[in-house]
Order: sequence, then structure tokens, then C-alpha cells
Amino acid sequence: MGVPGQVYMHDEWVKHRSSERFIKNLRSITKSGVGQSLGLELNFVTATAVFCVLANMALMGYQDFGGVMHASPLQDLAIVRDIHNLALPALPFTIGMPALSLLLVFRTNTACEHSLPDPSARFKL
Repeated sequence: MGVPGQVYMHDEWVKHRSSERFIKNLRSITKSGVGQSLGLELNFVTATAVFCVLANMALMGYQDFGGVMHASPLQDLAIVRDIHNLALPALPFTIGMPALSLLLVFRTNTACEHSLPDPSARFKL
């Protein structure tokens, strides 16, 4: 596959729908043109969010998946008692959503190009 104008047949469809496609798709995320061009921004936003979660867990405690609240390992430090939860404004994440949406759209368009005999066929459905 991968040749423009080539159509999926049954064997290609079975391969495409295999249970290993999730791992294959995760490995190919970094090969996306949009992902590569926005890689720095996506990495920054991800690292910032991870930092906030880990800092809140260390400073304020956390609730596990079972619903049990665990105390902060740093709760006895005097400076920690005066710190409130770290929080971020929603605006940077709101701004980042269109870029993430474009990743999905381009991936879908690429899949459509491989499954239809000619590009105008998708508008004839």
C-alpha cells in the first residue's frame, strides 16, 4: 500500500484492522508532518502538565485509582504548608487543541486517499 490511487482489497483491509495497529500507529505519530512541525510546542505542553501533576502529588498528596487519598511525602516541611495546589490556566491547552485536531484530520485524509480509486470519489459517496 501507499501508492496513490491504489485501492484497499480484503487482504489489505484485514492487515489494516489488525490488533497490532495501535502499536504501529503510536510508533508513526512522530513521522507525521504536523507532529514534527509542532513537536517542540507539544513537548513543552506535555512536560508542563506532567510537572504540575507530579508537583501536586509531591506537595499536596494524591488520590489513587481505588479512591484512597495518600498524604504528601513532603507534608512535614514548613514551606509546603503554605503552598496551595499548582494550577495552570486553560488558555494554552485551548489554543493547542486545533493543532491536535489537525493531526487527526490529516491522518484521516491520508487513509481516505488510500481507500478510494480517485480523490474526487470521496465527494460522490
